Amino acid sequence: MTRNNIIFLIILLSLLLLLPENGCHRKLQKSSEIPAIKEIKIDKELKSSESPDYIIENVTLTDSIIHIWVRYPGSRASFDFDLVFSGSYLKSLPPQANLLLKVNEGKKKGKKPTLKELLFNISKLKYPGQKSVLLKIKSYPERILYKY
Repeated sequence: MTRNNIIFLIILLSLLLLLPENGCHRKLQKSSEIPAIKEIKIDKELKSSESPDYIIENVTLTDSIIHIWVRYPGSRASFDFDLVFSGSYLKSLPPQANLLLKVNEGKKKGKKPTLKELLFNISKLKYPGQKSVLLKIKSYPERILYKY
């Protein structure tokens, strides 16, 4: 791709973003609240057969705090989330922990899609005798290496 084509694409995409919203598109409502850091929950009877009513957009890790950006239908306060671990690791090197982002629905659902940052302290996932754990969150395609 030539430099002129790249510049043309950037200009075209910029103009598309400036177009007024029509009825076919919904505007994404970004939550402006400062997220509290929640503790990961351990549930030895965890069942994850249900399909989620959210999309995990991105996951990052800073020290022992995992940042999860989640998009869901509703207003800012309509959903609350917990990050849940069954307590069982998959035997591999490094050990693997499967996690579930569990939604606790509020009373009212809005219509606008909302993007919200969730923060969880995952220090409880440290595996004895190891320096890292591989994390897999259901409904998120990438694995995250947690080094401690």
